[in-house]
Amino acid sequence: VQEGDVVIVDFQGYHNDKPMAQVKNEDYSVDVGSGNMGKEFEEKLVGMKKDAEATHEVEFPEAHPNPVLKGKKIEFRITVKDVKERILADIDDAFAKDAGEEFNTLDELKASILSRRSKEKEESAQGTMTDRVMQKLLDNHDFEVPKRLVAFEIEQMIKQTEQQFEQSGMSLEAAGLSREKLAEQNEETAVKRVRGDFLLKKIAEAEEIKVAEEDMDRGFKRIGDQYNMELAKVKEYFQNRDDLLPFMNELLNEKILNFLREESSFIDPPAGEKEEGKAVEDDKAAEESKTE
Repeated sequence: VQEGDVVIVDFQGYHNDKPMAQVKNEDYSVDVGSGNMGKEFEEKLVGMKKDAEATHEVEFPEAHPNPVLKGKKIEFRITVKDVKERILADIDDAFAKDAGEEFNTLDELKASILSRRSKEKEESAQGTMTDRVMQKLLDNHDFEVPKRLVAFEIEQMIKQTEQQFEQSGMSLEAAGLSREKLAEQNEETAVKRVRGDFLLKKIAEAEEIKVAEEDMDRGFKRIGDQYNMELAKVKEYFQNRDDLLPFMNELLNEKILNFLREESSFIDPPAGEKEEGKAVEDDKAAEESKTE
């Protein structure tokens, strides 16, 4: 195995020397060097040959998003089943046509890739600004929220986790979890979400921000583009379901956050700042901002 190869592996996770049914995969494809399976895991494969076996330990932090793995030291027992060397194709017009029917030339493919990358960067920057604005709001406005709303939010988060496990063919019990444990883990996040929603709605009321028909149309179009659906079909879908109000609430929150980003002032972290992503905001500008 060399960096850049595609390796087909079987792996089984063990915790306290016991196999974990939910941490197991057969004929799993690993793109060595991509980092998708973790740098150390992929480095472990380098130099191995077909049918070779290896073990690799990973200690997952308490903050890990996967509840099956968080806070646990997992030993992965790996078997290499096949090694495939990546052979790159010639980058030309024929390659572009193979990439999609909408491309006739390599220049068209390049332009599409650049446009997509530019959009991804812009969305990432928008997301970072949104996180900073929301954190500032939450830091400056600490108040109690109705317990029933927190309980409702927790229930929604638990249901989402259950659906994710079901889609993976697993259950909470198999992962050593329970609804009670998930409720405890998600309570702090649920409180922040409810408090944040209160703040956003108060800003919408003060600034008279509402969801207009054109906002709905843009939202419908975005869903249609994402799922390759006609606009009429998207509208019909929402008319026959109970999802319209949550969808409108999502559009309203987006509109409020757009307003807040435009009205907020940001400065870069000072040189040598060790905490990646830590924001330092100009107090004077923040006081003048309508965000406050």
